[in-house]
Amino acid sequence: MYTDTIIVLSINVISGLIVLAIIYYLAIKQFKKQKEIELKAKAYFTFITKLLERGHDRSENSSRELHKAVGDVVLSGDYTVINEMINFYRDHGVLDSTQAKESFAKIISKMRKDIIGNDNKDTEIPLEGIILLLIGKER
Repeated sequence: MYTDTIIVLSINVISGLIVLAIIYYLAIKQFKKQKEIELKAKAYFTFITKLLERGHDRSENSSRELHKAVGDVVLSGDYTVINEMINFYRDHGVLDSTQAKESFAKIISKMRKDIIGNDNKDTEIPLEGIILLLIGKER
């Protein structure tokens, strides 16, 4: 009888430890995922900001900051974002034409999908809307 009680208590303790370990694992996994999203969002935001600033400031410091921002995206960004950036830099490099602005808007669209998720269709913004919001109307 005494051994039955010890066995039952042992099973309860072991079950509790297993459940605790699973909860801990899931919490750490979620924490890492959240940090990854924050890192990507910061890298994406910095890239967007520096590329837009580059249109007004052609100094060496501005160029260095933009290259650092690109590097941050290359290190932490999603491959679909990086592919769109490659297309932009291969075909344009600067925001000096309608096609370049559309290519830039495609980068932003991929960034949004990466941060928010692909399964949320309500987050899609037309490319023209992205251009209007970030760059403004063409004169």
